Amino acid sequence: MDNKTVDKEYYEILKVPVDADFDTIKKSYRRLAIRLHPDKNPDNPEEARENFQRLGEAYQVLSDPQLRKQYDLYGKEGAVPEAGFADAFEFFRQLFGGESFKDYIGELNLLKELCKSMEESSSEYKAIEDVDESKKKLQEEESRQQELLLQERIDNLCHNLVDKLSIWTETDMSESVTNAFREKMRLEAEILKEESFGEELLNAIGSTYLQRARIFLESQSFFGIKGLWSSLRAKGSLLKDTWSTVVSAVEVQTKAEALAKAEEEGSNWTKEKREEAARELTGKVLSATWKGTRFEVQNVIRNVSDKILFDKNIPQEKLVQRAHALSMVGEVFLSVAPKRERADNYFEELLNQQAPSHE
Repeated sequence: MDNKTVDKEYYEILKVPVDADFDTIKKSYRRLAIRLHPDKNPDNPEEARENFQRLGEAYQVLSDPQLRKQYDLYGKEGAVPEAGFADAFEFFRQLFGGESFKDYIGELNLLKELCKSMEESSSEYKAIEDVDESKKKLQEEESRQQELLLQERIDNLCHNLVDKLSIWTETDMSESVTNAFREKMRLEAEILKEESFGEELLNAIGSTYLQRARIFLESQSFFGIKGLWSSLRAKGSLLKDTWSTVVSAVEVQTKAEALAKAEEEGSNWTKEKREEAARELTGKVLSATWKGTRFEVQNVIRNVSDKILFDKNIPQEKLVQRAHALSMVGEVFLSVAPKRERADNYFEELLNQQAPSHE
């Protein structure tokens, strides 16, 4: 790569050298997007939003090979996307998986609500009369709308999943067809793996597919006893994941309150100690966000899988075929993205990784 560029501003915004590869750019963007988000800088929301938008623009250009080439040759004026710059909040929504996983998990509500609340927090507050009553009615309406949207999301994902599985279930299911089906899913998984947190999402989806397929198939034999046992184990795993998610959220709140208290009391922290505490808090926020995202993903996958496997309008033989196909997809996803144990401070370490110095 030619390391010369007529304008270094975007590289400086992303804190990467001009010869940085895509992975370095993506990692730095991911780290900075969390640090610079307006929600983390409430003292000056307008400036924070502008900085966040500039970060998104820099990433949009430098993550696109053609736009990056144009930028290096002609500067910012020569590297404007045809459709214009996307809103920075849309880039933040792609933190876990982006668009590539949409056929499997739909749009993640957790990140959508997080971005929504952050956008609202940076807007001017307008008082209204009867706040409590109005807020209660608004929450009830929002809850009803969310339930409808969730059902629509699950229905769409069921349709997508049945279509994928039909590549095998609507054939003679011979050995050659089975091998071709596995290879197709493997190639798709290899692409998905390259997305942000792609391996983690593949593992969450694949393990849930295997779990639901196993529960269904075991419920068809031994009077359903094995299926009942698998279902109980799955419930135990769900409780464990729920507790882990709650604990992470509590840790974030506790750490945030401690940091705020230290600020109020005028703690004589050094600049380095203050920055270290802020990084630790941001790491815990990201960790809690990921655990919440994984919890949402697995819950949606459970609902979708059960709906297509326990459909009373479909012949039993076809349901069994679906379960076998689902099991194959789960196995492929796990083979491409085996589970990796993360250290408790993994996300803090991610944020602490220093980008290379500028050239």
